[in-house]
Amino acid sequence: RVIMGNAKTALSIAKEASESCRKKGSMFSSSKSIVKPLIEASAIVCVASCKELLGDIKGAEKELRRALKLLPSDARVDRARYRQNLANVIKKKGNLKEAKKLYMDVLEEFQSIFGKDAPNMYIAATLVNLGICHIQLAEYHDAQKHMHQALEAFQNLHGKDTPHPHIVSVLTSLGNIYEARQKLARARQYREQSLAMTLDLYVS
Repeated sequence: RVIMGNAKTALSIAKEASESCRKKGSMFSSSKSIVKPLIEASAIVCVASCKELLGDIKGAEKELRRALKLLPSDARVDRARYRQNLANVIKKKGNLKEAKKLYMDVLEEFQSIFGKDAPNMYIAATLVNLGICHIQLAEYHDAQKHMHQALEAFQNLHGKDTPHPHIVSVLTSLGNIYEARQKLARARQYREQSLAMTLDLYVS
């Protein structure tokens, strides 16, 4: 429903799914069920996503924090994923320093789970989010560092010379960062790479 653009209907369905996890007689109502907290937390995160799409940022934050409380301590990947969602919401609220700290914690957790140099989508996405946060804080040196790491991660995932929207986005960000740092030749270099890859993706 969210993908189809019907966030209000999706919100209603997600709330119903969340509530059904707590209803007596439902397949997930037993306190002994191992999957119950995982499924209930997942449903709550869906509620949070819908609220975020509908502009209820405070409501989205509240739901994400509720979902995190439900997760068992060994659900490390889900916990890191939901904390990244929380950082995104906090960033939207304008609390950039708090969001940055959370992104850094999430990055460390993903690297601990998958390996620091592993070609992993979660790590790559976190590096991008952290880089964007640095840009918004005008911390261009740190932004440059994390965007280069993100570029390397995406190139390892998709292929160095393979056109991909993720790589285009990072190349564009690097162009913006170098322009902000008054390194115009480097800015042009990355923007030209971004343009060439965009043309390969959507025109060729």
